[in-house]
Amino acid sequence: MRTDYATDNYILTEYDCENWWNFLENEYPENYDLACKYYSDEDEIFMEEGYRPGNFDVNDYFTIYGLPRITARKGYITVNGEFVKRYDNFEGWKALRDEFEELKKTDLFRKWKEEEYICQDKKCAWCKRYINIHLPCTHTDHIKPLITNGDNSLSNLVLTCSRCNRIKGTKGRGYNSTMNKEYYNAKPSWIKPNKYAEEELSDSYEYLYDNELDLSEVPF
Repeated sequence: MRTDYATDNYILTEYDCENWWNFLENEYPENYDLACKYYSDEDEIFMEEGYRPGNFDVNDYFTIYGLPRITARKGYITVNGEFVKRYDNFEGWKALRDEFEELKKTDLFRKWKEEEYICQDKKCAWCKRYINIHLPCTHTDHIKPLITNGDNSLSNLVLTCSRCNRIKGTKGRGYNSTMNKEYYNAKPSWIKPNKYAEEELSDSYEYLYDNELDLSEVPF
């Protein structure tokens, strides 16, 4: 999970990191592909664990290929020093992040995590390499990122290795059973059902029925 990183006397928040990845993926695909390459082991230039897109070194890498420098700070995106976009949902994102941190402290989350580890055959949801839930290099990943309207429901969570979580970033497509970039993220079909996630979904339906809500209007 990306944490705060100090650069140029400003704390680059996780929100800015996610905005940066999201902006590249949707607006500057060439930069996005190079950034993914830069932060993987597919190139001779390899960044150590704990990378942050605010570092100028990745932008230097962009300019080598004639691409613009792109930075994210305080919710603002700049391209070659010129303001181009502002993200206004910081409070909503922060509330979800805080909610997730609280969720991780609960007994329910602990039970879900242990069960999910078995359901995933002790493998990363994306690359299928073996993981160990007792090590910090095993991450809990949101299938649909919070910044793209994802939520903290247990059905939206999987266990991954740190590398896959890092490379996936805020991508909303390409992480599914086929790993096809044209399709939206979805939990891989090879992962067995987690009873705690199913119970959560069942409780949600019971709440809707108890409150006489129209299920046809619920965006499941």
